[in-house]
Amino acid sequence: MNVDRVPRLPTFPARWVLEDPRGRTYFVFWSDPGGKLVRALLMAPSDDRCAILLSTPYILRRRFALERRHQWGGQVLFYVCAGCNRPRRYLYPWELIDGRLVHDLSLRCAQCVRLRYPCQGGRGPGTTVEPWASSRPSVEPWEPRAVSDPRMIASEFASSLSILSE
Repeated sequence: MNVDRVPRLPTFPARWVLEDPRGRTYFVFWSDPGGKLVRALLMAPSDDRCAILLSTPYILRRRFALERRHQWGGQVLFYVCAGCNRPRRYLYPWELIDGRLVHDLSLRCAQCVRLRYPCQGGRGPGTTVEPWASSRPSVEPWEPRAVSDPRMIASEFASSLSILSE
């Protein structure tokens, strides 16, 4: 599965959550090209601000560690992948199982969830890279949006956000 065709969680929502002086929980969500809400997470800061807490309306909070590194004259924020324990810029809320994407709150990096970049070619272990793979047109990564108050987007996703009004 092409990594660019799968929703990914970049570090910007985590940075916003940690830097928000109000300590608010953020609503992080992905929508499809047709405007339908596909996936949503609630992201809050941990008490020690060294991690974020993720949850959905149906699943209890899970803690995800963060790591700050000094790079390029400033601090860069990374998630720590729960699968390989390495710092990563992106985590993925879907896992590839038997060739299908499955929702998972155990966010992990692209390598741990077995996603591939287009230039890697092939469909599975043991396949070779096609010489034309790197010339394929790229797809814009599927990035989320994030808001500090879900009411800001309630009119956009009226039927999907009904659970938040309970």
